[in-house]
Amino acid sequence: MKKSLFVLTAALLAGTAASAADINSPFYLPTKGGFLSDTNGIYQNLKNGLRENMLLSEDIAYGVTDKFAVTGTIADAWYLDNPGVTGHDRYDNPAFDLGVKYNLIDCPKSRVKVQVGANYTQGTMTMIPFPVLNDGLLTFDHHSKSFSGFVKAGFEVQEGFLPYVTGTVVKPIGKNEEQPTYIGRAGVYKTLTTNLSADAGVDYAWSSATSGDGKHGKVLALDGALNYKLSENTSVGLTGSYVLDVKPGDYDYYTVGLNFKWAF
Repeated sequence: MKKSLFVLTAALLAGTAASAADINSPFYLPTKGGFLSDTNGIYQNLKNGLRENMLLSEDIAYGVTDKFAVTGTIADAWYLDNPGVTGHDRYDNPAFDLGVKYNLIDCPKSRVKVQVGANYTQGTMTMIPFPVLNDGLLTFDHHSKSFSGFVKAGFEVQEGFLPYVTGTVVKPIGKNEEQPTYIGRAGVYKTLTTNLSADAGVDYAWSSATSGDGKHGKVLALDGALNYKLSENTSVGLTGSYVLDVKPGDYDYYTVGLNFKWAF
């Protein structure tokens, strides 16, 4: 009887510990055998009214171990207001992504966190043009292919306050192979209340490829998310980004979105 009670108590404690992990943390990975579902809907609007787009995506992460996860994403995008795009490409621009993530360092004592990962992507998975295409106007291209790798490092200054940086290299592949794009991000994750958290950052992308006039593509953007936990395993969030500068071209625009996360 005592043994049964001990096993039951241990199981309950283990379940509590697993569910207590913050699913909105930029370093979160599902534990061994667990899943994380992240569903997003994003709307993009160019300030000058040239284009409106929508993108829906579903991202699934599976914990192979407590520190290593495999990921997969499916997405589809369409143009809401662009007379120049007609037919199938206007309404159906599918994309998918396969990847891995590994928490190389996650030390509660030193409070240092380091995560690495790699992805294979086909199609357009982001509403911010990385790399810059068509004079800064985002074009959904379901034929594009790329490999990418990233390193993310953070230091938890105090519980619930986590500044971090991310460096990413995106290398297009295939018939129209191009030079890589380098993306840097400086962000801060902060828990505001027991259930409310925010994640905000600055992104800068630089393409090593050049346009006809010999200039490199560049993007400077702000982005953020405000998340509310419905329970330890579910949350809803409001996301947004604002592109401050795009080269070549001069198109300032913004995105807003909603997401739902569920760890199970």
